[in-house]
Amino acid sequence: MEGKDRLTLEQKLAQKEKELELILAIDRIRDAITDIGEMLSAVVKTVADSLEADLGLASLVSEETGAVELQAVADRSGVFGRLEREMVQQMVEQATALDAVSSLESSPELRKHNLDHLLAAPLVIEDRRLGALLLLRGERDFTAAEVDLMKAAVSQADSAVVHARTYERLHRRMRELEAIYQVDRIRDATPDTQELLSSIADVVTSSLGADLCLMSLVDEESGAAELKAIDDRLGVFGRLEQDVVQRVVKRSAALDRVSLLEEPALARKGMGHLLAAPLIVGGERLGSLLLLSSHRRFGPADTRLLEAVVSQVDSAVVHARTYGRLQQRNKELEVIYRVDRVRDSGLDFDSMLNAGLNELCQAIEAETGFIMLFDRTGQQLELKASTGGDISAMTEHYHLVEEMARKALCLGGLVNRSALSAEIHSLICVPLVLREEIIGVFGAINRRGLESFGREDERLLLAITSQMDTAIFESLEKQRIRSIFGRYVSPKVVDLMLKTDQDFLKVDRALLTVLFSDMRGFTSITERTDPDILMSFLNEHLAAMTEVIDRHEGTVDKFVGDEVVALFGAPMPMEDHARRAVCTALEMQQAHQELMADWVKAGHEAVPIGIGLNTGEMIVGNIGCQRQMDYTAIGDNMNLASRICGVARGGQVLISQATYQLVRQDVVAHELAPVQVKGKAQPVQLYEVVAWV
Repeated sequence: MEGKDRLTLEQKLAQKEKELELILAIDRIRDAITDIGEMLSAVVKTVADSLEADLGLASLVSEETGAVELQAVADRSGVFGRLEREMVQQMVEQATALDAVSSLESSPELRKHNLDHLLAAPLVIEDRRLGALLLLRGERDFTAAEVDLMKAAVSQADSAVVHARTYERLHRRMRELEAIYQVDRIRDATPDTQELLSSIADVVTSSLGADLCLMSLVDEESGAAELKAIDDRLGVFGRLEQDVVQRVVKRSAALDRVSLLEEPALARKGMGHLLAAPLIVGGERLGSLLLLSSHRRFGPADTRLLEAVVSQVDSAVVHARTYGRLQQRNKELEVIYRVDRVRDSGLDFDSMLNAGLNELCQAIEAETGFIMLFDRTGQQLELKASTGGDISAMTEHYHLVEEMARKALCLGGLVNRSALSAEIHSLICVPLVLREEIIGVFGAINRRGLESFGREDERLLLAITSQMDTAIFESLEKQRIRSIFGRYVSPKVVDLMLKTDQDFLKVDRALLTVLFSDMRGFTSITERTDPDILMSFLNEHLAAMTEVIDRHEGTVDKFVGDEVVALFGAPMPMEDHARRAVCTALEMQQAHQELMADWVKAGHEAVPIGIGLNTGEMIVGNIGCQRQMDYTAIGDNMNLASRICGVARGGQVLISQATYQLVRQDVVAHELAPVQVKGKAQPVQLYEVVAWV
């Protein structure tokens, strides 16, 4: 009896030793293998070997869909390939649904393959089903000792699954963050749109292990999705059917979320796996990213990664587009400025035409340019200026130039054509309009380095010619009025001035209201703020203040750093100059507060403005010397307005007694204690305007 007990004890110890060995083996696998698929393959093989099973299966419950998915197979007898997939799926689902390690009944189909005995174990942690292990063999049933071994294996396998999934999530998040960081860095370091898109395509291709990345953008004018960047790791793009590519790109741009796509035509070319993401910001469709792989099937993790990347890519595209628009606008403004300089240079009419034409052709990089104007009858176009010699001497091709010019006049808009002849591979024409009357045509021939003029050339040309119309073709006197007063007053006021015979440049006395505005503490923040940021804020401020002044038909006298000086009542007389000036001051405070809100939101100090106004007689006109003339006002009342501005605190609008008498019925104002100001013997009575009635 003692021998029998000793044998039983030895058997128990041997059993425990086997269980411990199996637990340690799974523990080593967990620590050594982080990929969940590889880890499960190693675990199911170890368990199948330990229990001498012919076939081992491991399943997992998908975290995304909740579906039971077969993840790993240990086929020790080469039987798995002969089993029906639907039957295998039913087995792993049944095993996953169990509450404990259990033997399952074999089926006739399994017995045909000599798989008579099944042992299944669910993987469960805290009532959360992770998956299952399933062992199958033929010759003998699983013993109680083997069931205990299976239980021991499951006790480690479930935690190994949790460990692998946790690592997988962390690794996935690290990939997402790395991709986001790279896209963010590209966005900040690469202002050029094309370079930015190409760099982003490279990052996305690398991050998702794709063979080909196609990035498209929706054209802002046509609304069509256009391919903008290609990252081709295998050199296959040229072998793909372009109509198929365009069709898939169009489908990608129309999606609402990251999606897997199928395209048989691409699959036949070896690109059978597609993952697409639309680029959408604020409901606006910007374009799409399309990833293609010849061998790698994209999964949920890839979808999540692309979603994370797209969240940065779309903002990068917006950033690049905005930068591109600013570049385009800056280019327009630079050329307009140069055309304005031509206008102000005092050249005779023909020289002015040629100088302006040279500036325009340089801007759009045209080989040849021309200007045609109607003759005195208004019926016949005459060539007035051209670069590169007399283009009318191009007897074989000049008729094409005339034909395109007439077409531009007929359409009343821009005409852009290419491949007209061997000599003229591109030609663009724009009507010249003065006061809603077409007076001629500007044309450019042959875009340097390209076969045609592009959309940016068109936009630039339209912007430039709209200025050229008025800059060059106005009468000298009206041109002079516009050149001087266009810097001070709104276009509406200039138009009113041009309709009168008054000599606005004459120096005279006039009753005006003058407004001074100044930022409080601006000088101190210049020492603590990046110059580029500071200048951007200052330019925004001055633009906003000018807009308010223009709205009330005031005159911007000057900018002195952050100081704004505006006149009301000159050059165009106005009966309600004081009322307009006070209304302007209140709206300037409101406009500046809105700017400050954005400024503070960006992490900068608030810089309020103080405004002072005074009404009285002043000397106003074009004052200066031959070299430098400015339209301005001078006098004691001008100085007093400046002193009142100096008294005003940030956010205040202070007015003098003279101004108050003219607006007291229209405003809510508080009388302040008289203030002593420089240049005045007696204290000055001031009022703080807080609202408009």
